[in-house]
Amino acid sequence: TLGIQLNRLPGQTSTVGVTAIDPFLFSFPLGIELGFDGEQRDSTYGKQRYEAAITYKVLDGIDLSASVLREATRPGQSGVAFTNGVQRISRADALLAGVGIAYRNTDDPVNPRRGVVFRSSFERGSKSTTQRRIAEQDTVSTKKNFRQERLDVSLRGYVPLAARHVAAVGVDAGLLRSDEYDASDLLRFGGASSLRGYNEEQFSGRFVNRFLVEYRYLLERRSFAYLFVDVGVVERPEIEDQPEKTTVYPGYGFGLQFETGVGVVNATYALNRDDGPTNGKIHVGLSFAL
Repeated sequence: TLGIQLNRLPGQTSTVGVTAIDPFLFSFPLGIELGFDGEQRDSTYGKQRYEAAITYKVLDGIDLSASVLREATRPGQSGVAFTNGVQRISRADALLAGVGIAYRNTDDPVNPRRGVVFRSSFERGSKSTTQRRIAEQDTVSTKKNFRQERLDVSLRGYVPLAARHVAAVGVDAGLLRSDEYDASDLLRFGGASSLRGYNEEQFSGRFVNRFLVEYRYLLERRSFAYLFVDVGVVERPEIEDQPEKTTVYPGYGFGLQFETGVGVVNATYALNRDDGPTNGKIHVGLSFAL
């Protein structure tokens, strides 16, 4: 399976993601996955992530994985500028290893009426940085090496209410632990797949969390209309002279998932507490496999 994602985000930001997956290597319940993610955030920094993972199907619906990944961050013209005598974005390289588990027990993979889906991954490794500082009216370069840990969790539950009526509840959470942070480290949050009612990757933090509730009315085998409420939490560390802060962001709206000749389309009209009824965000996603 080959997957490709291309995003042009607000603020002259672009991302690209490419994954290649073989779920049954040599006809064994052993899969391999290769991935690349690239990010160019205006003139602040560019970031590349390379990952290789092996998955093992323990039982039907349960997969274990092990991965290794490398990240490279290079500051741009804005990133090498000084804030309080310190370069905003460090030149950095990171090497991490990870483990993960995925569990699925639903009656349908695309439009479930009942069941549970759980996914979690943990990564740990080292990051080395090179950063310029102003010391005694001179510019010096400092190098550091420190640990980083990352945790990602996603849970969905589906409960049938009546013949065509389904309740879906869920939680998504991401956590980054590090001795130091800069803007290129933080977890990106907001948009169609993480917090509806807000721009794509509008927020960033060391801890991000979303609770969601959906009421779905099933139309066809792979189609349904729904109402939803999202509640997001973002915790930012003290960074670039900004104090540590935790903020709650609610979102709500309605949507429609339907099948087309090229894949499954999911479209939503979402609002947040600052929007009027006619100023909502339209999120549209298309999923297909090659």
